[in-house]
Amino acid sequence: MRLLRGKVPVVFEPDGFEFTIGKARLARNGTDVGFVATGFMTERALDAAAALERRGISAGVLHVPTLKPFDAEAVIQFAGSVEHLVTAENHVVRGGLASLVAETLFDAGMTKRLTRIGLPDRYIECGSVPTLQKRYGLMMDDLVAAAAGERA
Repeated sequence: MRLLRGKVPVVFEPDGFEFTIGKARLARNGTDVGFVATGFMTERALDAAAALERRGISAGVLHVPTLKPFDAEAVIQFAGSVEHLVTAENHVVRGGLASLVAETLFDAGMTKRLTRIGLPDRYIECGSVPTLQKRYGLMMDDLVAAAAGERA
């Protein structure tokens, strides 16, 4: 289980969202790019999808609340509906959500462009949460750039 200190906004209304261990939730449909997000990155993915829509890019968001068990079926179905996938996690991209998505696509025989947003696989220096999120590209604008192909 990954925990975040501090306050985080409510993304899904409590009366409209039922948390089920091992079940992803489609938060937004799209056809050009799909964000597979977990944790507080889901809110940023939804904001990025709205910003991309204003640019004429259709972006979907799949919220993955649990990594174990992992909802591979939902990821496969979602991946089939978009041209490009972007994973978004507030964790190291190796061994986390990005790795699970890549393994799921490989096991299903799917070839998709996959961009990973998250922390690099190395020790991270200390700093305030906003400073580190900005330094490591975890901001909404970083997701927009990745989805639009403006980020390497």
